[in-house]
Amino acid sequence: CRGGVAEAMVRPAPSLQYETDERSMLVETDVTSADVDVPKKTGSIRVGTSDLARISRKELDPLPQYTDLPESIYGAAMMATFRFSLSDSGSVRGIAVSVMLGLFINTGMQFYILYCTKKYICGPAVMHVRQLYAEYHTSAFDDAGHLLDDWTETWDRTDELCQLPLSQPYFYLALLCVWTGTCYVDLCESFRYLTYLWKLPEPAEGESAECDHDDEAIVITHLARGIKITIAVLVFLPKVFIAMFLWWLGARWLTSTLGFQDLMLNAVALAFITEMDELIYKVLVPTDIQAIVNTYKIMRVEHEDHMKATQTEDMNHVHQMRDKAFVTRIVGMLLALAFNILFPMVYMYKLQQVLPGYQWDVHGPCEERVREMLGDTEEAEGAHTHVSAHLHGHHAHHR
Repeated sequence: CRGGVAEAMVRPAPSLQYETDERSMLVETDVTSADVDVPKKTGSIRVGTSDLARISRKELDPLPQYTDLPESIYGAAMMATFRFSLSDSGSVRGIAVSVMLGLFINTGMQFYILYCTKKYICGPAVMHVRQLYAEYHTSAFDDAGHLLDDWTETWDRTDELCQLPLSQPYFYLALLCVWTGTCYVDLCESFRYLTYLWKLPEPAEGESAECDHDDEAIVITHLARGIKITIAVLVFLPKVFIAMFLWWLGARWLTSTLGFQDLMLNAVALAFITEMDELIYKVLVPTDIQAIVNTYKIMRVEHEDHMKATQTEDMNHVHQMRDKAFVTRIVGMLLALAFNILFPMVYMYKLQQVLPGYQWDVHGPCEERVREMLGDTEEAEGAHTHVSAHLHGHHAHHR
């Protein structure tokens, strides 16, 4: 880009001019003032076709040519596998064994915490909610199935029932969407790295991996099928299974949580389990090994494909590919949004088994009860404010 400056007398009205030729695009803007005659500056920006081509190619694939490994125990395990496939020296084997031990510790701890959560926390909570809902139908309804007018007075567990998450479905659905998004990000990361690895071409015969390297990074460019399968089985298969099982267990636990404060706290506690791989990485892996993890990269094959496809003088072809990529990204964003909203809705209305056969007969009766509770709270706060003001005035008068 280059700019030019010219001076002239101010014209009564501002103007905007566009001039183009075969080699460049010129945009000229006049800055004017209608009140006084002062020198005027006109700026022009020229963007050549070669610059437009570079911009279009960059917009077609804005991601870098290679991707970093995740800063977690999974990324360390991928690094150890890459190093072992490139060299089998004693130090390489030692690092690989140590990192894989950390990976197995992480996987074992996550499975154990999930098992204990299901057995000691989620299971009893589900049984308690089911008993509460069954007692609600026994105590608050008559033999014909009609809700009693004085059910809030004759049944002493009304406040407990109205703390059921399904009694406020929109609030519960919002938290469930956030929880779904948390697990969705984890799953997308796993499938993205699996795609990067699987697209890497095969190395030369007799080699397990090939790389390009300089002083800053080591980029894996070729990888044998056996190494890809090893990483998929040892790293990503447990990671994907844990994320899916954790989503189901988390949704079930949130559904069976009594108390909206506890509902928020449980959602935060679930996020802790998803971050355990990063915690294990920071605790067990030395900082110098973490630095080695940061030096290893994976080549993005689609970046090379895009660059080859756009090495043409036909700018219309480049623009069409860029616009098609934009449409694909927008569609992907809308699909992700729809999934993270619709799937929790389907679970809430059709798939949840915390209260099988739930008849959606808690929200309406509890709305009136919640309004009464809020009214009592506001009255209590008003009385407290009045008493405080009275005491303050009494002390002021005494002074």
